[in-house]
Amino acid sequence: MTNDKTINWLLNPDNPSLRFRVMTELLDIPVNNPEIAELKNKIPDSPQVMKILSKMHPDGYWLQQNQTTKRFVGDDVEYGSYATTHFCLSYLSELGLTKENHLVAKAAERYLNLQKDDGDWLQHLSCLYGYNVRTFIKLGYRDDCRIQKSIDLMLQTNRFDHGYLCEI
Repeated sequence: MTNDKTINWLLNPDNPSLRFRVMTELLDIPVNNPEIAELKNKIPDSPQVMKILSKMHPDGYWLQQNQTTKRFVGDDVEYGSYATTHFCLSYLSELGLTKENHLVAKAAERYLNLQKDDGDWLQHLSCLYGYNVRTFIKLGYRDDCRIQKSIDLMLQTNRFDHGYLCEI
């Protein structure tokens, strides 16, 4: 049971993403509520979102330097520890953005077009399927055939642990 003090703290007006999620996910306020719609419109201009989007390459990806190899990764499906394309898209989805935002759509489409024919992105890492499937569903791609390919691949993947732990 969550107490009122905690809910009031989570409803801080300075963070529209958190406020949006609390109101829709904890308080079950419908997304078609006018207050929710107004709040959702504030999310793209929030400092958290602006910071992530400001680091996006004009072609729709985020780069991060690999500390070992010193190579920059992120313009393809290879990823770094926290700041490459699939992570940034995930962060944006968790903050409440969707493909309705043109920058998110640009990056999402670019990344989705890197998908392999069987629905894989990188080395058949089952944890990456789950991560990407969640991200793209939250971004509004649930009915996209590319996401369905990844879901089908994930369901067909037999793992030693019968789950989806990351192989690495």
